[in-house]
Amino acid sequence: MKHHFYKVFLAVTLALAAPLAAQDASAIRSALANQDYGRAISLTKQAFASVKSGGEASNLIRSIVGAAPAEQIPALVVAAVQGNPDLGPAIINAAISGAPKSEASAILTEAYFALSQNPSPFANLLTYISDLLAGTVPINEVLTMPWFNPANTIGTGVTLSPPTPGSK
Repeated sequence: MKHHFYKVFLAVTLALAAPLAAQDASAIRSALANQDYGRAISLTKQAFASVKSGGEASNLIRSIVGAAPAEQIPALVVAAVQGNPDLGPAIINAAISGAPKSEASAILTEAYFALSQNPSPFANLLTYISDLLAGTVPINEVLTMPWFNPANTIGTGVTLSPPTPGSK
Protein backbone atom coordinates (compact mmCIF):
# COMPACT_ATOMS: atom_id res chain seq x y z
CA MET A 1 0.00 0.00 0.00
CA LYS A 2 2.87 2.31 0.85
CA HIS A 3 4.38 1.98 -2.66
CA HIS A 4 1.07 2.84 -4.30
CA PHE A 5 0.88 6.07 -2.31
CA TYR A 6 4.20 7.23 -3.76
CA LYS A 7 3.10 6.36 -7.29
CA VAL A 8 -0.15 8.29 -6.85
CA PHE A 9 1.74 11.21 -5.28
CA LEU A 10 4.17 11.29 -8.20
CA ALA A 11 1.36 11.14 -10.76
CA VAL A 12 -0.54 13.98 -9.05
CA THR A 13 2.64 16.08 -8.82
CA LEU A 14 3.39 15.61 -12.50
CA ALA A 15 -0.21 16.27 -13.46
CA LEU A 16 -0.17 19.57 -11.58
CA ALA A 17 3.30 20.66 -12.75
CA ALA A 18 2.82 19.99 -16.48
CA PRO A 19 -0.08 22.43 -16.95
CA LEU A 20 1.84 25.15 -15.08
CA ALA A 21 4.82 24.81 -17.41
CA ALA A 22 2.45 24.76 -20.39
CA GLN A 23 0.76 27.93 -19.13
CA ASP A 24 4.14 29.65 -18.78
CA ALA A 25 5.17 28.68 -22.29
CA SER A 26 1.76 29.64 -23.66
CA ALA A 27 1.95 33.14 -22.16
CA ILE A 28 5.48 33.59 -23.50
CA ARG A 29 4.48 32.39 -26.98
CA SER A 30 1.51 34.76 -26.89
CA ALA A 31 3.76 37.71 -26.03
CA LEU A 32 6.12 36.72 -28.86
CA ALA A 33 3.21 36.46 -31.31
CA ASN A 34 2.14 39.98 -30.30
CA GLN A 35 5.73 41.19 -30.72
CA ASP A 36 5.79 42.24 -27.06
CA TYR A 37 9.41 41.18 -26.58
CA GLY A 38 9.93 42.97 -23.27
CA ARG A 39 7.01 41.08 -21.76
CA ALA A 40 8.26 37.81 -23.27
CA ILE A 41 11.66 38.30 -21.65
CA SER A 42 10.08 39.16 -18.30
CA LEU A 43 7.78 36.12 -18.46
CA THR A 44 10.73 33.92 -19.42
CA LYS A 45 12.69 34.98 -16.32
CA GLN A 46 9.65 34.32 -14.15
CA ALA A 47 8.95 30.94 -15.72
CA PHE A 48 12.52 29.70 -15.31
CA ALA A 49 12.69 30.88 -11.69
CA SER A 50 10.24 28.11 -10.81
CA VAL A 51 11.79 25.36 -12.95
CA LYS A 52 13.22 22.54 -10.83
CA SER A 53 14.99 20.18 -13.26
CA GLY A 54 17.26 20.28 -16.27
CA GLY A 55 14.77 18.30 -18.34
CA GLU A 56 11.98 20.72 -17.58
CA ALA A 57 14.29 23.66 -18.40
CA SER A 58 15.31 22.04 -21.70
CA ASN A 59 11.72 21.44 -22.74
CA LEU A 60 10.64 24.94 -21.80
CA ILE A 61 13.48 26.72 -23.63
CA ARG A 62 12.92 24.57 -26.73
CA SER A 63 9.24 25.53 -26.82
CA ILE A 64 10.12 29.21 -26.40
CA VAL A 65 12.90 29.15 -29.00
CA GLY A 66 10.60 27.38 -31.46
CA ALA A 67 8.13 30.27 -31.31
CA ALA A 68 10.61 33.14 -31.21
CA PRO A 69 11.99 35.16 -34.11
CA ALA A 70 15.69 34.43 -34.64
CA GLU A 71 16.83 37.86 -33.48
CA GLN A 72 15.04 37.44 -30.11
CA ILE A 73 16.35 33.96 -29.27
CA PRO A 74 19.64 35.05 -27.64
CA ALA A 75 17.86 37.54 -25.35
CA LEU A 76 15.31 34.91 -24.34
CA VAL A 77 18.06 32.39 -23.58
CA VAL A 78 19.85 34.99 -21.43
CA ALA A 79 16.60 35.72 -19.58
CA ALA A 80 16.09 32.00 -18.97
CA VAL A 81 19.61 31.62 -17.55
CA GLN A 82 19.18 34.73 -15.39
CA GLY A 83 15.92 33.28 -14.10
CA ASN A 84 17.62 30.06 -13.00
CA PRO A 85 21.45 30.19 -13.07
CA ASP A 86 21.78 26.69 -11.60
CA LEU A 87 20.24 25.20 -14.76
CA GLY A 88 22.30 27.40 -17.09
CA PRO A 89 24.21 24.58 -18.85
CA ALA A 90 21.00 22.64 -19.52
CA ILE A 91 19.31 25.78 -20.87
CA ILE A 92 22.29 26.69 -23.07
CA ASN A 93 22.65 23.14 -24.42
CA ALA A 94 18.95 22.89 -25.23
CA ALA A 95 18.94 26.29 -26.92
CA ILE A 96 21.88 25.53 -29.20
CA SER A 97 21.17 21.87 -29.92
CA GLY A 98 20.18 21.51 -33.53
CA ALA A 99 20.71 25.20 -34.28
CA PRO A 100 22.82 26.23 -37.27
CA LYS A 101 26.39 27.16 -36.34
CA SER A 102 25.81 30.87 -36.90
CA GLU A 103 22.71 30.91 -34.70
CA ALA A 104 24.39 28.87 -31.96
CA SER A 105 27.36 31.23 -32.07
CA ALA A 106 25.04 34.26 -31.78
CA ILE A 107 23.28 32.71 -28.77
CA LEU A 108 26.56 31.88 -27.05
CA THR A 109 28.13 35.26 -27.81
CA GLU A 110 25.18 37.27 -26.54
CA ALA A 111 24.80 35.05 -23.48
CA TYR A 112 28.49 35.46 -22.67
CA PHE A 113 28.35 39.23 -23.07
CA ALA A 114 25.15 39.69 -21.05
CA LEU A 115 26.14 37.36 -18.23
CA SER A 116 29.66 38.82 -17.98
CA GLN A 117 28.14 42.19 -16.99
CA ASN A 118 27.48 40.63 -13.56
CA PRO A 119 29.88 37.68 -13.52
CA SER A 120 29.75 36.54 -9.88
CA PRO A 121 26.64 34.31 -10.07
CA PHE A 122 27.61 33.02 -13.52
CA ALA A 123 31.38 32.32 -13.20
CA ASN A 124 31.20 28.60 -14.02
CA LEU A 125 28.67 29.15 -16.78
CA LEU A 126 30.85 31.85 -18.36
CA THR A 127 33.76 29.40 -18.45
CA TYR A 128 31.50 26.78 -20.02
CA ILE A 129 30.24 29.22 -22.69
CA SER A 130 33.80 30.40 -23.36
CA ASP A 131 34.88 26.78 -23.92
CA LEU A 132 31.97 26.23 -26.31
CA LEU A 133 32.82 29.40 -28.25
CA ALA A 134 36.49 28.46 -28.44
CA GLY A 135 35.62 25.01 -29.73
CA THR A 136 37.13 23.29 -26.73
CA VAL A 137 34.27 21.24 -25.41
CA PRO A 138 34.47 20.60 -21.66
CA ILE A 139 35.82 17.15 -20.80
CA ASN A 140 32.51 15.88 -19.44
CA GLU A 141 30.81 16.86 -22.72
CA VAL A 142 33.34 15.45 -25.21
CA LEU A 143 31.75 14.37 -28.47
CA THR A 144 28.22 15.22 -27.35
CA MET A 145 28.07 18.23 -29.66
CA PRO A 146 30.06 17.29 -32.75
CA TRP A 147 29.58 20.64 -34.49
CA PHE A 148 31.66 22.25 -31.74
CA ASN A 149 34.41 19.66 -32.10
CA PRO A 150 36.85 21.23 -34.57
CA ALA A 151 38.43 17.83 -35.25
CA ASN A 152 35.21 16.47 -36.72
CA THR A 153 34.27 17.35 -40.26
CA ILE A 154 30.57 17.37 -40.91
CA GLY A 155 29.15 16.65 -44.33
CA THR A 156 32.10 14.89 -45.89
CA GLY A 157 31.22 11.45 -44.60
CA VAL A 158 34.63 11.16 -42.97
CA THR A 159 34.95 11.78 -39.26
CA LEU A 160 38.37 12.82 -38.07
CA SER A 161 38.23 12.49 -34.33
CA PRO A 162 41.34 12.97 -32.23
CA PRO A 163 42.70 9.85 -30.60
CA THR A 164 41.55 9.31 -27.06
CA PRO A 165 44.23 9.25 -24.36
CA GLY A 166 45.91 5.88 -24.13
CA SER A 167 44.61 4.60 -27.48
CA LYS A 168 48.00 4.50 -29.24
